[in-house]
Amino acid sequence: MRLWPWVIAFAIVASVAFLIEFYGSRLYPVTSYEAEVLPPLEVGMRHRFDIYKDEQLVGHYTFWIVDVEERDGCRVYVTRSRTTALYKGLNITIDTLYIFDELLNPIEYRLNATLGEEHQRILCLFNDSMVNASLWTKDQMMSREVKLSDDTVLIDTNMAGQWELFFNSFEFTPGRRVRFTMFIPQLMEKAKIDVILDRGRESINIGGVDYSCLVARAPDLNLIFYLYEGRLLKLEQTRDNFEFIASAEAPEGEG
Repeated sequence: MRLWPWVIAFAIVASVAFLIEFYGSRLYPVTSYEAEVLPPLEVGMRHRFDIYKDEQLVGHYTFWIVDVEERDGCRVYVTRSRTTALYKGLNITIDTLYIFDELLNPIEYRLNATLGEEHQRILCLFNDSMVNASLWTKDQMMSREVKLSDDTVLIDTNMAGQWELFFNSFEFTPGRRVRFTMFIPQLMEKAKIDVILDRGRESINIGGVDYSCLVARAPDLNLIFYLYEGRLLKLEQTRDNFEFIASAEAPEGEG
């Protein structure tokens, strides 16, 4: 008989979760992700973000276009990014190479990270509906193949440039919930993610200028995005209180 309170409690929790999902879907109807051709990206274009932790500046992130190629009649972009940060006395540097086509289909992804004395390297090679992912650390090497669906987008969670590309790859319709498959290189795994597009705009101030932004939320990832005319101006990671805020200046010597 002592089991019954637990059974009842579980039933109540399950019912509440179902109701939240049901009414959430009613309030924000689910739309499957269907990629459209990206707006043209120019060689040399770079976007820089200042990184804040608990409102203190701890580093910078820059994303830029290295080259634009034509492959089999399709535009292909070669991009790089660099993250530099100093957090709790630990120097962090992350460099990436990301190649994708005009529909944001991933082709190749490389990441080299240094966290103090620790090093990590990732290589992801995509072929049709498969990705061969490998991860190297000081002590081990792991490799696996993952089958991907057509709605897959590669996003390393805190890479603001990758999120900006994602939001430019479909029609942003406020009041909708966009569902897509996210391949996360650091985990060498995929996951179904919902991004909720707010109905209203929100004003944010950057460098003394007010911007009326479209707002999107990824509750499963504790992320909030503020977008203005196709630019991601601010990314909030609410769980650990990180913010990526767009900067007008790109640091010298990068690229």
